[in-house]
Amino acid sequence: MSLKLILLISATIIFDCIALTGFYVSDDKKSKLVNGSFLLAWISSIVLFVVNWIDAGEPPMGNMYHVAVVVSASFYPFWLLLAKRNGQYKLAPFFIVAQVIFAIGSFFMWKDGWVRPPVLRSHYFIPHVTSYMISYALATVSFFIIFSAVLRSNLDKHLRIGIHLVTPTMLFLVSMAYKHSTTAIVATSAIYTLFLIFAFVMRLPSLRLASVSQFDESAYRVTLLAYPFLTIGLCLGALWAEESWGQYWSWDLKETWALITWLFYAIYLHCRRTLFFRKCSRPVLIIAYLALIVTYLAVNLMPSMASSMHSYTK
Repeated sequence: MSLKLILLISATIIFDCIALTGFYVSDDKKSKLVNGSFLLAWISSIVLFVVNWIDAGEPPMGNMYHVAVVVSASFYPFWLLLAKRNGQYKLAPFFIVAQVIFAIGSFFMWKDGWVRPPVLRSHYFIPHVTSYMISYALATVSFFIIFSAVLRSNLDKHLRIGIHLVTPTMLFLVSMAYKHSTTAIVATSAIYTLFLIFAFVMRLPSLRLASVSQFDESAYRVTLLAYPFLTIGLCLGALWAEESWGQYWSWDLKETWALITWLFYAIYLHCRRTLFFRKCSRPVLIIAYLALIVTYLAVNLMPSMASSMHSYTK
């Protein structure tokens, strides 16, 4: 990875961290510091996207690194949209943390010398990927919010369980699945870091007084915005498949998990709208996001992806 890419990714992470610490500043200076730092982090990610485009000579959306950068660039404008439309200004920490995680992830997903394969030379390419990446960004935020609702009741207890139980379990499962120590260490470290980040975020003054029901409602609002983009991405993918391979659906591994993810989010929205099933909505949303992670990340790491129609997404 070149120095300019490292500096741009680092700038995104640093500005996001400054934005998070801004929540501890007095109220009269808080909004300017948080908004300004978050804006600078977004500008850094946009510049990184443009640099990737120049380096690749093509729209940079064809591999995991490019996609992570696109997702990272999606958070700030949609936070502004939700803040102005629904007054969800307090959601800023979740958007900022999500951007940090995808920015850090782009370090590990970088791939040199990408060339757009023939199958990606379609007018569906940019709208399909963009729709999915926006939905993934928003779904990540809704997951962080609902996960915070789960941790809300007893944060320290859940953190101890996460650090001392989930971390070694992840190490074992990833090692067994891929037999690759580096992948196992990175995945386990990511889970460990995520719990520590939540320990910091949940103690932000602006979130301490928020109730569990407020977290639930915010997660629902963000998911409502994400679901249309998820649906558009799925439909455009089917149209693209018919253009490229002569059939709308082939039950490819990536396609199958994309459909599973879409169905779980549909179930979540129905649970939220039905009083009897509303108590099930929180675990359903968590399961839906885990399915999204499988679609976005795990499927691409599976050995069977070598023969997949979507093998170019690695």
